[in-house]
Amino acid sequence: MDAGLLHDPLAREPVPIVLRLDRAQRSSVDGLLSTSVPSMTGRLVPVRELVRVEKTPRERFVYHKNLQPVTYVVRRDGGVAEAPVYGILDMKKRIAALKSPDGEPLQVLSTTLPDDRRATR
Repeated sequence: MDAGLLHDPLAREPVPIVLRLDRAQRSSVDGLLSTSVPSMTGRLVPVRELVRVEKTPRERFVYHKNLQPVTYVVRRDGGVAEAPVYGILDMKKRIAALKSPDGEPLQVLSTTLPDDRRATR
């Protein structure tokens, strides 16, 4: 949240004032917990006295496309193949060779051009 606005006569719009902890304090939970904040009486109180930290597992994020769960596989060629299509075809073969934990082959879906036999060139 912005702490306020700086009214600079040379700026077209007011400039927001943003307060931020230094990198050492905000880069870890221990750093945040050791940070002190002023209380209502003005006394500095460490954040660890105000909060209770609990480590809990979180659910794995599920990507969706057309309301179906999907897993995206990404590959970087970096100049190895002449065109991206060669990397995609190679990756498709390698993925098709994988098996699921129950031993079944993975279902590999990819988009292709529609088969239009009426099209003439």
